[in-house]
Amino acid sequence: DGTKSTIYINGVEDNSATYAPVQIISNTADLRIGAISTGNRWNGDLDDVRLYSRALTPSEIAALLITEAVPPPSAPSLISPLNGITEIQASSGTNLSWAPSAFADTYSIQLATDAGFTNLISNQNAVNGTDFNTPALSPLTTYFWRVLASNSQGDSEWSETWSFTTAEQSQENDLVGHWKMDEGSGDILIDYSGNGNNASIPTPSGVNWVAGKIGQA
Repeated sequence: DGTKSTIYINGVEDNSATYAPVQIISNTADLRIGAISTGNRWNGDLDDVRLYSRALTPSEIAALLITEAVPPPSAPSLISPLNGITEIQASSGTNLSWAPSAFADTYSIQLATDAGFTNLISNQNAVNGTDFNTPALSPLTTYFWRVLASNSQGDSEWSETWSFTTAEQSQENDLVGHWKMDEGSGDILIDYSGNGNNASIPTPSGVNWVAGKIGQA
């Protein structure tokens, strides 16, 4: 306020210094926080810096400690297997993955043989991370899956429902990786073997997607 500088710790006054009234005037010089010129630097951490046009009252400073409520997380966005994909290998299950949701702590995953999720194959809650390995699946079967995010404030809406269809049982059970390269854009190559071994193009600059003999391959 022009006469007193006060240090607060956790909303409580810890120390202060008074001085003769100082007129605070506007100028075009840089505002430096945590240092005097380029020296005498603050020995500690700086975070969430705020600048007000007046001196706050003690009650206003104490109110800053009230933690803003974290909102419920947003609905997850699914990544893999791609929606509607076929020829997923069934015997060893497959890996389901999704993008992280803002403010999410855990996730719930549902896998079913119907879009209404009444015939659940898997119903997992409190899953950490953004992927889940399904149990072994039946061949020539269409599966539906969705993901929900949770935190202490509640749950998100369910994600979109995606589906995939498993392949006929065959010698392909020994397949470890299968990258069709049909994505057409981006730098991620989906593993169609069902083992979740998605690949990436480490340096996509100069790599072009073109039509191929089968799809984009």
